[in-house]
Amino acid sequence: MESLGRLGIDITSLLIYAVNFGLIVFVVGKFFTKPVIEMMEKRRKVIADNVGEAEKLKEELVKAREAMAKEKQEMQSKMDEEMKKMNQEIEQKRKDADAEIDAKKAKMIEDVKKVVNEEKASLKAGVQKEVLSLVEKMVLHIVHNKVPKDVIEESTQEAWKLYKQ
Repeated sequence: MESLGRLGIDITSLLIYAVNFGLIVFVVGKFFTKPVIEMMEKRRKVIADNVGEAEKLKEELVKAREAMAKEKQEMQSKMDEEMKKMNQEIEQKRKDADAEIDAKKAKMIEDVKKVVNEEKASLKAGVQKEVLSLVEKMVLHIVHNKVPKDVIEESTQEAWKLYKQ
C-alpha cells in the first residue's frame, strides 16, 4: 500500500471515489435510465410508424401513378378512335357532297342541253319560215305573178321537205 502512497494514490480517496461512482450509477440507473429508454423506445416506435406510413404512401403513390398512366392511355385510345371516326365521317360527307355536286352538275348540263335544243329547234323553225318566205318572195318576184301563189307555196313546201334531210 505504501507503494500506492508513493504514487500519490490514497486508498480512502479511492474508496470514496468508488462509493460515489456506485451512487451515481445507482441514481442514474434508477431515475434517469428508465425515462431515457422509454423516450428512446417511443421515438423508435414513432420513427418505425413514420417509415411504415411513408412506405404505404409511397405504394399508394405508385398505384395512383399507374392508374393515371392507364387512364391516360385509355383517354388517348378514345381520342384516337374519335379522331378516326370523325375523319371517316368527314370523308363520307365529302364524298356525299362530291356526289351531290356531280349530280347537280349533270342535271344542270342536261337542263342546258335541253334549253339549247329547244332554242335550236325554235331557231330552226324561225329560220325555216324566214327562208320559205324569202324564197317565196324571190320566186314570186321572178315569176312575177304568172304562176298562182298556191302552187308556189305547195311546191316550196315539197321542195323543203325533200331537200331538208
